[in-house]
Amino acid sequence: MSPSSRAPRATGSNPPVAATSTLCRFCHAPLQIRAQLELEASAGPTLMDFTTGATPRELAHERRVQAQPRVGLVFSLPAGHAVRASSAAPFCDGSVRVQGVVFDADASLDAGLRVIDAGQAHLGYVLEARPATREITVSRFARVSNAFAGLEALLPWTTTNALRTVGEINVIELLAADSLLQVRINGALVARLDDARFGFGRPIYGVSSHGQAVRATIRSFEYGPI
Repeated sequence: MSPSSRAPRATGSNPPVAATSTLCRFCHAPLQIRAQLELEASAGPTLMDFTTGATPRELAHERRVQAQPRVGLVFSLPAGHAVRASSAAPFCDGSVRVQGVVFDADASLDAGLRVIDAGQAHLGYVLEARPATREITVSRFARVSNAFAGLEALLPWTTTNALRTVGEINVIELLAADSLLQVRINGALVARLDDARFGFGRPIYGVSSHGQAVRATIRSFEYGPI
C-alpha cells in the first residue's frame, strides 16, 4: 500500500484499534506501515454553505453568532469564550473541513471529530488554528455546560507555514480513521497523530478566543464518513 492509496471503507461504529492490536481496523495494514497512510476526505461530503445567509438550527438561539448573506456566520465572542456547534449525525471514520477568516490576533478556527454528548458534557477531538501566530493544536477536550472541564494536547501548539494570516481565508481539516488522526491546512498535510480515546461521534465547527474579545467568520462546514 502506497502512502497516498485509499484505504477500504470501514463499517459500523467499532472502537479504534486496541493497544494489543497488530493490524489497523480501517485499512488492515500492520500498524508500523499504517503510519505512512495519507487519509483522503469523504468522497461524498455534506456541505453546509453559510454564505447563503441562513442560520443553522444549532445556532438559532446563539446571540454571539449572526448569519450574513455572502459573508457567512459572523462570530463576535467575549474574551475567553468559545462557540462550537453541529447538528450532524455521528460517524466513526471520517473528515471535517472548516473554511473561515479570523480578524483578531486571539481568535482560532476550530474543527472537531468524534464528539460525543453525555448530558451536559461534550467530549472529543478538536483542531484549533490561530492565523495570527500561524500555529495549530489538536487536543482531547471535555466541556460541561459550555465551560472547559479538561483539555489534553495530542499536538502542542505548533507553527505551520501552511496557515495564512489574519484577514485571509483558511481551510482547516481534521481526518480520523481507526486511531489515526491527520491534519490538513489549506490542502497541505501538516500533522499525523495516533490516539484511540474516541472512536465515534459527530463533527463540529467553531471559533475560540485565546485572550481578548475576537471576531471571525465561518464560510462553510464540510463533513462525512470515509
